[in-house]
Amino acid sequence: MKRYISLSAAAFVGAIAGSALAQPAITSLGSGVPNSIARQGGTVIIGGSGLSGTSAARWTYSGGSLSAASIPGTISGGLLSSDGAFSTAGVLNDVPRIFGNTATGVTPPFSPTPTLVPSATDPAATEGCGARWINSSSTLQRMGGLPITPDLLVFGSGSSGSGSGNFISPNAISSNGRFIVGLGYISTYNNAAGATITASNFQWRPFLWDADANGGAGGHTVLPTPFRTSSNTWRRRTGNPYAVSADGLVIVGAQEHNSSVGPSADPDGGRLVTWRWNGSAYVMSYLPNGVDTNGFPITISSTPGTVLMNSTGTIIVGRAINNASETFVGKWVWNSGSSTWDAPINLGADLATPATWLPIAVTSCGIPPTLTPTGMSEDGSIVVGMAVYSTCGSFMSGGFIQIGNGPAQDWYDYLNAASTPGLFTGYGPIGELGDPNVGLPKLGFPTAISADGNIIAGYQGGTQRIPGATPWIVELTGGTPCVAPTITLNPSNVSFSRCSVGSTLSTVILNASAAGTGPFTFQWNKGGSPLADGLTPTGSTITGADSFQMRITKPGPNDAGNYTCVITGCNGLTATTTAAVVAPDPAMVAPANDICSGAQDMGEGTANFNICGAYVDDGFTSCSATELADVWFRYTPTFTGIARLQTCGSSFDTTLQVMLNCGEAPSACNNDVTSRGIVGTSCGATRSLLDYPVTSGQPIYIRVGALSTPFTNSPTSGALTISQAPAAPANDFCSNAFPLGLGVWNTPASNFNFAEATDDYNIGVDFCNGGTASASNRDVWFRLVSPCGGTYTISTCGSTNTNPMLHVFSTCSSNVIACNDNVGSGVAGCTSNQARITDLAIGGDVLIRVSSSGTNAPTSGAFQLNITGTPTICCGTADFNGDGDVGTDADIEAFFACLAGSCCPTCYAGGADFNGDGDVGTDADIEAFFRVLAGSPC
Repeated sequence: MKRYISLSAAAFVGAIAGSALAQPAITSLGSGVPNSIARQGGTVIIGGSGLSGTSAARWTYSGGSLSAASIPGTISGGLLSSDGAFSTAGVLNDVPRIFGNTATGVTPPFSPTPTLVPSATDPAATEGCGARWINSSSTLQRMGGLPITPDLLVFGSGSSGSGSGNFISPNAISSNGRFIVGLGYISTYNNAAGATITASNFQWRPFLWDADANGGAGGHTVLPTPFRTSSNTWRRRTGNPYAVSADGLVIVGAQEHNSSVGPSADPDGGRLVTWRWNGSAYVMSYLPNGVDTNGFPITISSTPGTVLMNSTGTIIVGRAINNASETFVGKWVWNSGSSTWDAPINLGADLATPATWLPIAVTSCGIPPTLTPTGMSEDGSIVVGMAVYSTCGSFMSGGFIQIGNGPAQDWYDYLNAASTPGLFTGYGPIGELGDPNVGLPKLGFPTAISADGNIIAGYQGGTQRIPGATPWIVELTGGTPCVAPTITLNPSNVSFSRCSVGSTLSTVILNASAAGTGPFTFQWNKGGSPLADGLTPTGSTITGADSFQMRITKPGPNDAGNYTCVITGCNGLTATTTAAVVAPDPAMVAPANDICSGAQDMGEGTANFNICGAYVDDGFTSCSATELADVWFRYTPTFTGIARLQTCGSSFDTTLQVMLNCGEAPSACNNDVTSRGIVGTSCGATRSLLDYPVTSGQPIYIRVGALSTPFTNSPTSGALTISQAPAAPANDFCSNAFPLGLGVWNTPASNFNFAEATDDYNIGVDFCNGGTASASNRDVWFRLVSPCGGTYTISTCGSTNTNPMLHVFSTCSSNVIACNDNVGSGVAGCTSNQARITDLAIGGDVLIRVSSSGTNAPTSGAFQLNITGTPTICCGTADFNGDGDVGTDADIEAFFACLAGSCCPTCYAGGADFNGDGDVGTDADIEAFFRVLAGSPC
């Protein structure tokens, strides 16, 4: 149960009002999740879990000192009896192993006496089973499997099905520790045909376990539940018990929903229930609650820990609902005169005053909190719990306290109004928009309360967790003002490397926590010397040297050592954690070329390498990014020209840098190959590529860095390939545009291929791409020769490249005249991703940019250009020989020489086709020439 028995809460409330010691005291539990409170004389015991993984835990608090310990051999639990002598626990199903049952020859269907065959596999040894911790002897008493109960069609325990779940789960323990109630998977029938029983068919049943049964060996009783429907007489509902009285005669819980839809099909689904011993058996009945307009009960959700009962089984607190479907915190009281439960008393559905700390995400949403009780005093006069707020997209959890007949109050505001020392600094709001009083408090919500209501435990949880927020206990009166710190969480040993294999890490994370009176300060030390945040001389970075969590980013061998944390609490009292050993993972051996001075020699070809054991070369600063590790190569070229360096064969995100000598700044670098992929080569976008000029016989140094963690410790996880780079096309830049006219163009092949092209499109405005001029695609350039202009159609139809683009400019520095990316459907001989510009009217030569669509390397770089249209006819000039003298004998002689087939280099570019009609050297050309000589139009 979540309480211990002492003076009544009503007496306690009166004591608070008249006591000078009414100021609450809050004490950190350091770490874990508290779930119950007990007392042995003057010692307070807090039960819970999470000090070491999910194991059950106990905190012991007495005379200003506090200690904590996990219960060995447990995987869950921690709920205490009233004196702390016993607690619930979960253990692995290993020794002794519990097995389920199967059956054969079941006749007739649903026969209560099948032939049972023990399962050889289920439940698994890795599944969880219930147990009871006996504190006096420090032993675990296993609860065993569920009994065969034919009338309830239960034939022993079954598997949870996951191989790691709990098939017997304790939910609560009685105040005297004798009884435990919970939920268990069972072996039973699969279907109405009486098919073979299996041990993993996901059917649960409520149980009560009595430690005194079977001569003190303990034993289960399966609690009855109704059939799923009136026609389904083989499958019973799941019932979930939440609390049990000290004498084991009264149990409170809930009944599952039916899978059918609608209240008429499922009038009793999801209701709160009690089981009461009638002298020979447990009888289930429903707690009174709201009904709808048709008289059907209204269901409401509940979970273990949210429905509470006192030790005598006479008061129950939980979420209730009225006939208007309004939920509230309800209190049911047993009426001994009528032997029934009275209708629930409404303890409140909302806080009397909104919490002062509410962040904008809550206040702007405008939805009141949902109150869920998590603990009550023995007499029910004090109730604590969660107040869950909607943020219109998520949820956050505060707490509440409700005393006597008064309204519910926000838990943080209640303690703040009582001037609880250390509340603001240790447990206050996280701060929002510069206001330290606003934002989710690190205090969280209560999870347990003592029987007299004086001690409350809790933690910061819910869907929005605050790192470093510690669990706590609050003594509302009579608390100790200073509890010395006690370590509850020691940092763990860490092996590190740059490879995510096994337990290795690329960031060292050390955690520490302490119980006691805060606020706490933290100081991390290495080898006894204090540490500070910042970049270390060896290249790693420390953060959180004065926090509960310290990180060493990019650790190296020089970061190896013993780390401790000194935690200082009230009155300067300190506690020091045990030392955590931080060391390089011995399984990840550093390669010989981990540093530049050990660079591996190579020539053209591929060098495979394993970077997992490598670190970052000390003192080297990357030109592009911050790497986790690097390796070095010394490349001696066998040619003079452009070398291509690439890491496409690597399995991780890389960088490439080139240095002429160790210790020099990079002369070239590349992070991502995205803008410079290799046609016909599979290359991830985060790999790297560099084209670098080299001289035969003159070595260069190449650094390969890892930006992401290599997830394999393989000798071939990294690959550096070096080759001679193919030449770029002659028309790679606008200034070298290749001239062409009407026709189908695809030669020379190098001019019509993107494979080695770069991108020099940094001009003008590209209205084809949303008004930006940064297309970042590979491109090549052409000049459409049209001395007097004309009207043209330009297309890439028929190209091997599947998705080219077209842009037209008047000059290399002008804006775009026309562009097209995808021609779309319906164009004969042209796929939809080809590009096509029609009806292009120009007055002279224009420049055509053909580019690949997308930033990475195209699958195929080859394409063709199709140019059709009608050029404008225009005449030549009277200065035919281009010597500056117009219409001289020399011009006439040059013209007739050209007619005869000997055009001078400086003559009119149209040659013997003087009138530009396409017919060369005709009478019409001669007539046009002499008209121009005479000063007449052509």
